[in-house]
Amino acid sequence: MIVNSVLLSGMLFEEPVLHTTEQGRPYSLLKLSSLPPPSQEIFGGPQKTHFFCIATFDSVASACINLPVGTKVFVEGRLISHEYEDEAGELVSCLKIYAQSVQIDSNIMFPHQNN
Repeated sequence: MIVNSVLLSGMLFEEPVLHTTEQGRPYSLLKLSSLPPPSQEIFGGPQKTHFFCIATFDSVASACINLPVGTKVFVEGRLISHEYEDEAGELVSCLKIYAQSVQIDSNIMFPHQNN
């Protein structure tokens, strides 16, 4: 059995902006910073803040555009592999996170069904 699931909690460090795909589907990007526990070490070194870009679609995207910087969120989603060509013509592989639900203050909001 293969499981592709990502659970993240953190704080928005940039206001989400609503966009549309070429097919007219609304999406927004949540820019999230992790919330490391104070002075906790992991794997023998200090834990650092991590930054994530999370894609939201449809009703989730539309609702998330009203979230201000500093909003604490919990995101459930999945990893998507993506390749693109950079400015130098090199093929770059990266992982994106597609949100399936966004939770704020322990209340699940905007569950996504069609992604």
